[in-house]
Amino acid sequence: MIKHFREIAIFLLVIVSMQLFEAQFLPEGITAYLQFFGVAAAVAISVPFMLAKRKGFVLPIQLMFVAVIISGVMAKFFWNQGIADTVKATVPYLLWIFFFYLAKTKVPVQSIEKIVLIYGFIFIAVYFFQLTNADHVMFGGKQEFETERGIPRIFIPGSGIFVLASFISLNKFTEAKTGKWKWLPLIILGLLFPFLIATRQLIVTILFIFTYHFTKRIDFVKKGVVLGTFVALVLILFSLRHPIVEGLKKTQEQTIETGAKNIRILAATYFLTDFSPSPINKILGNGVAYGEKSDYGKFVTGLGNKQGYYLTDVGLIGMYIMFGILPLIAYFLIWVRGYKINVPKEYYYVKYYLWYLLLTSLTSSTVFNANYLITTVFVLYIFHSIYVSNKTKDLFVKVVREIAKEEQTSEELKPASE
Repeated sequence: MIKHFREIAIFLLVIVSMQLFEAQFLPEGITAYLQFFGVAAAVAISVPFMLAKRKGFVLPIQLMFVAVIISGVMAKFFWNQGIADTVKATVPYLLWIFFFYLAKTKVPVQSIEKIVLIYGFIFIAVYFFQLTNADHVMFGGKQEFETERGIPRIFIPGSGIFVLASFISLNKFTEAKTGKWKWLPLIILGLLFPFLIATRQLIVTILFIFTYHFTKRIDFVKKGVVLGTFVALVLILFSLRHPIVEGLKKTQEQTIETGAKNIRILAATYFLTDFSPSPINKILGNGVAYGEKSDYGKFVTGLGNKQGYYLTDVGLIGMYIMFGILPLIAYFLIWVRGYKINVPKEYYYVKYYLWYLLLTSLTSSTVFNANYLITTVFVLYIFHSIYVSNKTKDLFVKVVREIAKEEQTSEELKPASE
């Protein structure tokens, strides 16, 4: 009973951490409050387990948590943001610490996978519902959707968990001995989704990961055939006169034409050189601005509305501006350890998700967005449990070998019987 209650609680935490996909038909502010109280409860039950042994991903997650706490102090004392506003803005980013609860209670990896897969289907259902009703915003937190790339660009919290669900399905499809085809819907949708939201970086990232997965075990000649076919299909795709393709081409041409005057480059330059009010903020961060409720929040919102400078558009730089250098160190450790730690082939999806974060980390908020955190925590927990399990197995094998060696030595030293 306790086990099922725990899994139900985790399931509910996922939806509230993503603000119920920012449902616009609910009373104003209710999704933000549910996120705040849900994450606050998760933090409260996780704090007692924070001082775990520093193995696997423990240290980088501790660094993340400390950085977010410190950033709240920075927002209060350097931007004069009220304590209440700072707490409300900061708490959703403390969800990193939920990793320690999962690790302490040893939640089964299979349970986490099921939760992710269920939400993968829920997310895509919500997305298509909104896409077919694009003239009336019900999910996603915007007043209207952009259509300049040939399709309404609908951004709903939960895309991170959907991407992870597609990676899990990809892994299951190639590793399962029976029932492979049940994984195809999420794989196909995982490939289609980046084109539906017309995001170049995501298209390249997903295509790269999927291509790598299907070619990693075949010989050089077959890889050449697959890659050649892939390039041909891409060229054919971009030769089509479809509105989405035309929109992507136009956007790419505009990016090339603007060059150094690209809005993301201008924003990154401004945030790195002029945003922080003091040298200490360049080390410890500035904190999270609370919407338009505080002067700090109004200033950050104004940068976006008037100049087009958004922290969410500059990836790691945006994270650094809010939380300082500690998260940069933490992600460096995560990516290095994620590369070094071997995982069984049926769990390669955790590596793919970390690649996804890395490849999208420069021009999107995937590395720090509060709506992404629960997915990232799930991935790091699964990775960590595999690492700890492998270490335990290695230790067991070592002990068994030592015992066997000692018994063999004892037999050799026994005097010959008369």
